Amino acid sequence: MSYFLYASFPNSRQKNRNPTVQAKTDQFYANTLDAAALTLASPANLDRTYCILKNLGEDFNFFYIYADLINFDPTIIPTFGVPEQAIYNLSTNKIYQKLTEGIGTDWVIKTIDQIGEQVEPFQSANLDSLENIWVATSAVSPSNPTLIGKDEGRG
Repeated sequence: MSYFLYASFPNSRQKNRNPTVQAKTDQFYANTLDAAALTLASPANLDRTYCILKNLGEDFNFFYIYADLINFDPTIIPTFGVPEQAIYNLSTNKIYQKLTEGIGTDWVIKTIDQIGEQVEPFQSANLDSLENIWVATSAVSPSNPTLIGKDEGRG
């Protein structure tokens, strides 16, 4: 009986990520939902082992999404994606979400509060994706921004 190995990468369900060897904590203010741009909470990093975002504000929620950065309109230029995948155009401040799998122009414009995960005041989100993490707050005024604490580890 012979065995064949088709994958060229380790199965993450059988082999864990590298252990955390470096961690960083900091705080930042998130832009509001109607601001010119989302706030990049953490750039994509293949060495990320964890990321915890905590809402340190007492008045407003914040929302987060995972999204790659683009500089074109995927409703015009056919772009590969999977259902519910989000991509973000920083220059136009538009989030696009894919409807079907494959290459196509079937992306729809969404807002972060429509497709993002919500974090209530004094609550945390434990994130483990390696993608860009974008946030925005439901605060009604930039004069009263929401403070977010971040704890991120890297292997």
